[in-house]
Amino acid sequence: MAKNKRNKGIRIQIVERKLGREKAWGQCWTGDKFIEIDPTQDSKNYLDTLIHETLHELIPRSSEETIEKCAATLTAVIWKCQYRRIMK
Repeated sequence: MAKNKRNKGIRIQIVERKLGREKAWGQCWTGDKFIEIDPTQDSKNYLDTLIHETLHELIPRSSEETIEKCAATLTAVIWKCQYRRIMK
């Protein structure tokens, strides 16, 4: 039986904490595989921030403009497919 290769990838630690002091919705510590995300965002903005910061880790040399465009596109597609964040 063949293994599903889609599940292989880098492991990124996601930590939720309020980032008001940093004046940011999310932060990526590029190379450390560590992302902080502010949990006070609504579901769609949270998704966009999560994708945005993950892209910084995956393609660190990309410009902020490229990251923003890619994140917005991915968020729109995923949101249209009705993926939603379920609050704990």
